[in-house]
Amino acid sequence: FNIATDAAAGPVLRADILSPGVFAEGRFSATQVFYDPASAGANTELSLRFNAIMTLFPSASIRLFLPGFTSDGAAFIQAGTWNITVNASSSAGVVLTMTAIERVPGNVSAVVVVPVEAGGYLPVLGMSPNQLDMTISCDAVSGPVEA
Repeated sequence: FNIATDAAAGPVLRADILSPGVFAEGRFSATQVFYDPASAGANTELSLRFNAIMTLFPSASIRLFLPGFTSDGAAFIQAGTWNITVNASSSAGVVLTMTAIERVPGNVSAVVVVPVEAGGYLPVLGMSPNQLDMTISCDAVSGPVEA
């Protein structure tokens, strides 16, 4: 960002202010989801690998909508530096909300593992490659991402 003023005592010329580690733009790159076991209808461990361009500060949440997934019901677990909430969003699927406990620097590859104990089940009819109705969003103050 930059700063400038037109104060009566004399103008301050526009100057860029560098904020290392804080990006004003919010987006994800290199996002991948892995399942173990990867069998239709199976209770599975889910791994979300992503590169958030923006810094994620503590309490920033990432929401991953998993269409066609089911769950045992609402679950809350801590996995590494993330608090994870699993919520069935009706018959449409499951929403995973992953809330950062610690700062996650921008432009660094990160992995969140949701264990089998969270009770998430792959769709009974399976999934298609590059499933377009699976969405990711984030409420990061340094750059939110809409679903």
